[in-house]
Amino acid sequence: MNCCMLSSAVDRPLRGQAVYLVAATLRPETMYGQTNCWLHPDIKYVAFKTSQSGGGGVFICTRRSARNMSYQGFTSVNGQLDIVVELTGQVAIMFA
Repeated sequence: MNCCMLSSAVDRPLRGQAVYLVAATLRPETMYGQTNCWLHPDIKYVAFKTSQSGGGGVFICTRRSARNMSYQGFTSVNGQLDIVVELTGQVAIMFA
């Protein structure tokens, strides 16, 4: 699959939605003044729908982070993810 086909396959399900690249940290005090967000080109990420109580829109993060957020009120059903699309960091950076 070439780059144009791949980006179209990812772009289509995300089109028209608010999409956020979310970062995870165990030390939230380190996020103040953060100016960069790094993606590993070979790591798989997921885009999942969030609930209105969790802010709405679509979040892009690792599956593990998404699963953890599903138990923190970010999804409409506790512990369940509504995955929109799976993508690699190489593809995700095209949408940043």
